[in-house]
Amino acid sequence: MDFSQMDSLNDLTVTFHDSKLTCWKPFYYVHMVCAYGVTIAGFLAFITRLFDVIKPLHFFMGRLYIIFMIWAMGSSLVIHNTGLPTGVLWSFLWVGVGLSIGYIAIGFHQKGILVRKPNKPASSPQKWNRWSEIFWRIVSWKGLHGVMMLLSWINVAGRTFVTKPEDFDCYTYAVYKPGYTGKNFTPGPMIGNLTLVPTMSASYPRTPWAYREGAWAVIMSVAPVAAGIVVRYINGCKFSSND
Repeated sequence: MDFSQMDSLNDLTVTFHDSKLTCWKPFYYVHMVCAYGVTIAGFLAFITRLFDVIKPLHFFMGRLYIIFMIWAMGSSLVIHNTGLPTGVLWSFLWVGVGLSIGYIAIGFHQKGILVRKPNKPASSPQKWNRWSEIFWRIVSWKGLHGVMMLLSWINVAGRTFVTKPEDFDCYTYAVYKPGYTGKNFTPGPMIGNLTLVPTMSASYPRTPWAYREGAWAVIMSVAPVAAGIVVRYINGCKFSSND
């Protein structure tokens, strides 16, 4: 799709200026599906820890949570109108902090790094301190993982719950701030005393994807896959020769 040929200033389905896409209506619905996916997958990840019969699903729900999170973040890049309230940005900070620490913590637990083994003597069960074991289960990598993932999930789920699906429009368009004449200034149409950012950037012809975005997309997908296959083939030949 050639966005440069669209009347982005008056078209409420798209915002394209300076050779950059900032808003495209179809991605709002992609974003909402992914946002609900994050919320549901996160909830099910906690539920699966409560019942032994579905505990094996915890791993998959956790991975789905991360996958939906990545796509929700990616799709949000092209549904920009006026930005986000600072309070919401704080929530998203805790989403990232919780997810990062939680992911690292469960990795340490799985690798057995500084993991305390349960200490319940079979010969002297009366010496086993049940409350001590409960304490060490909380103060552990696995416990930290659970707490941090709850921190992450509750902040993104809260945003999902208060956001009602609605008809979405791309209703803003960029203008230069009055008085700006810096290196990024390329005069566009004037509305009153405001200068619109032009549809096409003056530096666009110098970009490697200029006038061939489709070919660029193919190159950036096929080339890494082909390189990976070649490296894997060479690596396989190396090990087979050693045998």
